[in-house]
Amino acid sequence: CRREARPPSQEVTVKASSCSACSARKACLLTSQLSPEEIEASKGIRHIRSYEGRQTLFHEGMPALGIHILCSGRVKLSRGDNHGRQQILRIVGPGEICGEEALLEGTPYMSTAEALESCQTAFVRREAFLDLLQNRDRIILPLLRHICQVLIETQIRLTRVALSDARTRMAAQLLELAQRHGRPGPSGITLQLGLRRGELAALAGLSPETAMRLLSQFQREGLLEVHGRRLTIKAPERLRALL
Repeated sequence: CRREARPPSQEVTVKASSCSACSARKACLLTSQLSPEEIEASKGIRHIRSYEGRQTLFHEGMPALGIHILCSGRVKLSRGDNHGRQQILRIVGPGEICGEEALLEGTPYMSTAEALESCQTAFVRREAFLDLLQNRDRIILPLLRHICQVLIETQIRLTRVALSDARTRMAAQLLELAQRHGRPGPSGITLQLGLRRGELAALAGLSPETAMRLLSQFQREGLLEVHGRRLTIKAPERLRALL
């Protein structure tokens, strides 16, 4: 069947004070290090773009022209192979960045970035971002911390995939998502990221069949509840005991 093409992402007009008033400002790699006056002065380099769920910000292999700072929503970063298989590298949330490859001249994007839900990003072209780093050197340390954190998380995930069994990998992945994106409530920690079951499997490095079997097991054991794409982790301490 033929899929209907999605409309391209659209830039939207925002007020100059939008970054200063943004709820994600304190967690934002860029604006958390700038004064309101500096945010105002740098508004010309930020191009605000909006995306609907399942729209693509950039594709693996495209020239890395700049970075995206996520203002709202969530984005998945993934890599694929010639057989249609997909490995999800990480989920990016508000205040975080994707497209770090743009810091290196001539490097293509190493992953595909796809919106999991309606989101908004501030796109900064490579030359403008490097110029900002040179003139606001206090941004460099948070940027290095971010890159190191991504590297550490990637190494942990690779080790988990190589050395852990499927049950441990799924438990660890659920706990990681809960820590970064979960919403605590009276019945547990709720995850509603818009991830399909196959995407959750790819994030944990499992086959879809294995992931669904494990989710069913965890549900029967009272560890979590599954309602469509919404998961509620009812007993995080019991999941940690599996690690």
